[in-house]
Amino acid sequence: QHSEAHNVIASASPTDPIKLWDLRTKTNVQALQGHVNNAHACQIAFSPCGNYLASGSENQMVYVFDLRKG
Repeated sequence: QHSEAHNVIASASPTDPIKLWDLRTKTNVQALQGHVNNAHACQIAFSPCGNYLASGSENQMVYVFDLRKG
C-alpha cells in the first residue's frame, strides 16, 4: 500500500511486523508493532490523509496506527 502524502510504502509479511519504507531512499523507516497473539496482518491500507494505517489481521481484529507518532 502506498501513501502519496508521505511518499511511503507499507509491507506486511507473516514473519515480520508491518514495515514502512521511504520510496526516495529505499530504506525501512518504521516497524509497526501491535498485532497480538502472533496474529499477522492480512490487509493494510493508508487513510486518505496519509496519517493513519489500518491493518486487518487473521484474528479478525482491525488495528489503526497513527503514523505521526513515529
